Amino acid sequence: EGGLGSAKHKKGLLLDVGAGDGDVTRKLLPLFDEAVVTETSFSMIRRLRSSGLYAGVVHSENVLDTKEVLRRVTPEGGGLADCVALLNVLDRCSEPRVLLHQLRRLIVPETGRLLLAVVLPFRPFVENGTKKDPPRERLFMDPNASFEKSATALYHQVLQPAGFTLERLSRLPYFAEGENHTPLYVLDDAIFVLSVRKVAGNPNKKEIEVADANADVPDLET
Repeated sequence: EGGLGSAKHKKGLLLDVGAGDGDVTRKLLPLFDEAVVTETSFSMIRRLRSSGLYAGVVHSENVLDTKEVLRRVTPEGGGLADCVALLNVLDRCSEPRVLLHQLRRLIVPETGRLLLAVVLPFRPFVENGTKKDPPRERLFMDPNASFEKSATALYHQVLQPAGFTLERLSRLPYFAEGENHTPLYVLDDAIFVLSVRKVAGNPNKKEIEVADANADVPDLET
């Protein structure tokens, strides 16, 4: 219960944000009826469209641009996704808090899930051609903290205030392309399965007030 493998999560609509070439999306497809994908890369958009696997392919940096596509794919769903996948994107976007708040508005309340993968410890940058620029919005997380401390900080400081509740957490190896003397890096990927909880405040604002600052929060370090 609470994860993506239960019966109630085996149907519905998947939104994969930053789907790349769609390789991971294809592995998630059997769990859902339809999938909509987004990408900012023109070359990846062409590959995604040529596959013919997706109900919608959106080329945009603003995830809210997917709203009309989601509504067209599942009119009865009101433009909401049953699951949003954000896989190794949060540490490569310029405004991670804003992105999370936007995604929360696209997820079906109560039963919907955010599937989040992020390499920890958190060391963000934004690719700008051959340059690596710092994000406009900083999360102020220790880049040298342990995996456990990083996961705890990310949940307490970022995910919970954005209106998400932890359902599942896993740790997997992440293989990244290296450099001249180290062709391959083996990193730690945190996989969060998160449900949407009610928050106070105006959801149209960039910053959303935490509904209950004294809520019982799981300690991820234990």
